Amino acid sequence: MEYENKKNHHAQPDIINYLTEEGIEILPHPPYSPDLSSCDFWLNDYIKNNFADRTNEVSLAQK
Repeated sequence: MEYENKKNHHAQPDIINYLTEEGIEILPHPPYSPDLSSCDFWLNDYIKNNFADRTNEVSLAQK
C-alpha cells in the first residue's frame, strides 16, 4: 500500500497496525511532484484510448 507522508486518515496508527498485522507492506510516498505522477505512465493514455469514443450517457438521457 502506498500513502503520502502526511498526517491524514491513511496514516492513523490503527490503520498502520492493521495493515502490518495483515502482512501488507506500507510503501513511503514522496512529496507531491508535478514532474512525476504514477498515473502519468498509463492511466491518462488508457482513458484516452478506451473511453474517448463513447457517448456520454447523461447527454443522451437529457435529449
